[in-house]
Amino acid sequence: MTVATGPCIEAADLAETTASWLGRDTVDASVRVEVYAVTPDRVAFRLRTDDGVTAQRELSPVPGDCADRTAAVGLLIALAIDERVSEAVGISPPPIAAVTPARPTPGQDAEPAPRLEARTRPEPRRPAQTPVAFGIHGVGSYEVLPGAGVGGRASVSMRVRPRLDVAVDVLALGGLPFALGEGETQPTLGAASASVCPLLVRGRLELRLCIAPVLGLVVARGQGYPKNETIVLPWLGARTSADLTVAVSKRVGLAFDVGVVAPLVGARFDVRNEGGIVQERRDPAGAGLSGGLGVVVQLRGAQGSG
Repeated sequence: MTVATGPCIEAADLAETTASWLGRDTVDASVRVEVYAVTPDRVAFRLRTDDGVTAQRELSPVPGDCADRTAAVGLLIALAIDERVSEAVGISPPPIAAVTPARPTPGQDAEPAPRLEARTRPEPRRPAQTPVAFGIHGVGSYEVLPGAGVGGRASVSMRVRPRLDVAVDVLALGGLPFALGEGETQPTLGAASASVCPLLVRGRLELRLCIAPVLGLVVARGQGYPKNETIVLPWLGARTSADLTVAVSKRVGLAFDVGVVAPLVGARFDVRNEGGIVQERRDPAGAGLSGGLGVVVQLRGAQGSG
């Protein structure tokens, strides 16, 4: 098979498509196919055999998409080679127009006969799966809760676009006890967040920049007071972070993240006397820092997909 239609139709792709339409990888060795462009929107082909019988067909107008154009021309060639293809696709082939074979001018070598090369029938393409990953991380913080804190975070992320992830996280963070009045208070934060993360993939490296609202509850336990109490306070904040994942295998990656957490509705701690008068108070910080180290496992799709 020879193809002279410009870069849109490749000979290898056309031969593969024709073999797929025929339902077999071989044709009679006497069959020769020439494909050429008549005008930019017209493509034709000539079918030759060793006994000198030739035929030709023309496709006009041609589809604009290169893959559709290749498929259409491949179907016409298959119809010309084997009329049984028309029964399979449910159409009647157009009549074949006889054409006088071109003769080389004196002194000019005859044009080499094109061949339809036998190729493996293409496998049907499987629909692409949306990559989904699960991660578990150790977390450290400063001034998210008063002072320092440590905890853990679990996350599930999905690649909804080639360069965009969405993720859902669940966080448990325990703060260290801090002095307040004549005793100590130990806070614990349980929260969930939903983040949107544009990302950049370079080989084994994947960098995500995420922003997320965080909603949770703070449980504070008093120690060393005349009357120790446990209180529950609402907590609402916003988190921005940079997450870097390094793939160590097709399914597993090491993840590092650092972020800034700003409380919108923070937990305010105070100590009151028996008359309800505030004796000492600790307000939430304007912003805190968080960082994490963990493992990400691809549940579906490949590491760095997209």
